[in-house]
Amino acid sequence: MHEKAGDFFEKMNILDRAMDSFVRGHAFRKAVDLARRAFPGHVVTLEEEWGDWLVSQKQLDLSIEHYVQAGIFNKAIEAALNARKWSRAVALVAGQPPEIARPYYKQIAKHYSEVRQLDLAEKYYVNAGEFVEAFEMYVRANKWDQAYQVISRYLPESEYTLLYVQEARKFEAEGDYKNAERMYLAANEPDLAINIYRKAKQYDHMIRLVTKFRKDLLKDTHQHLAQ
Repeated sequence: MHEKAGDFFEKMNILDRAMDSFVRGHAFRKAVDLARRAFPGHVVTLEEEWGDWLVSQKQLDLSIEHYVQAGIFNKAIEAALNARKWSRAVALVAGQPPEIARPYYKQIAKHYSEVRQLDLAEKYYVNAGEFVEAFEMYVRANKWDQAYQVISRYLPESEYTLLYVQEARKFEAEGDYKNAERMYLAANEPDLAINIYRKAKQYDHMIRLVTKFRKDLLKDTHQHLAQ
């Protein structure tokens, strides 16, 4: 009955023992009130302990403000993320230096990507410096214009062209030839797109691309296929 003991110690003005009893009984509200009156240097530590206690009791959302009061922002952000308080997490992360904020922004971006709020996901991927993640998110969602806009805005052409080829190879390995073709053509690699259909023996699509991009080879291609 530590909290009751603390009340009696406080009435007898034995304040250090009162404080100890309140903390041992997890009566942190009384402990903080007493600290503000008698031990102001202990307030910050008590707020952090209060937050830790609430986390241990799975009351993550209640712990957030106590960590903020203690100035322990990494614990406050992690509590907000684990409690799925995304707006609160964003507000807390926004006040941190970029090197601390980036991993949290990436975690927030992944959440918004999963719930299909792609514009918010893009914003936080960009804040995290994860431009390729934003690009791949739009590719998976078949949002080709947005994929091009985000990657061309933040990466030089030589880098994002290589990225298109890498994505095309992934699609090709999965048997998604339509999207593989789209990515190869976006990278200005029509020969690689033609080769997809040659290997897959989908000759109509092969001829379609040769007709459009390698017209000088069309006769030889027909002769090769006929043989």
